Amino acid sequence: MYSIIIVEDDSIQRDILKRMILSVCDFVKIYEADSEMSALEIILNNDINMFLIDISLKQSSGLDLAMKIRSISKYEFRQIIFLTTHMEYITQAFKQTHCYDYIVKPYDKNDVQAMLNKIILNETSDLNNKADNYSEEKDKEVVITLKNGVYVGIKVNDIIFIEVDGKNCDINTYNGVYTAYNISLT
Repeated sequence: MYSIIIVEDDSIQRDILKRMILSVCDFVKIYEADSEMSALEIILNNDINMFLIDISLKQSSGLDLAMKIRSISKYEFRQIIFLTTHMEYITQAFKQTHCYDYIVKPYDKNDVQAMLNKIILNETSDLNNKADNYSEEKDKEVVITLKNGVYVGIKVNDIIFIEVDGKNCDINTYNGVYTAYNISLT
């Protein structure tokens, strides 16, 4: 399940943003935190796909939290979106944390929807397409001609590795080794 954490110390702002997200993507799991400490506890105990972080939390900086998130290897390339009224910090946010985007407060539903469509819906669509492509690819066959002129169909999914030696090609499969002779790699 796709999961998002909203780190916002203003409970009203946090609730508004949560409702906006759920109106577009009701299949996401949303975690909520009001401080860096509570956010880190959630982040370390769960798998988070997207981080929505208030750039200026009351007790700490959203930038500092983002840097801590980036130091966790599984979150090195996850989307961080800053929530801000302070546009002067955005350049610093992009440079230091390589954040994905930002949303200006007060939240505009169209901006939030556009961001979600760009990230979540495309990402889940890509995963579905990859799964479809994988199921198509695993049934494909390669036809080779053996030395005696016999044609053999080999399922791509059964191939373990291929060795090429000059113009000969050994295709190592779960069912044995097949050698194709006088092949050209062009």
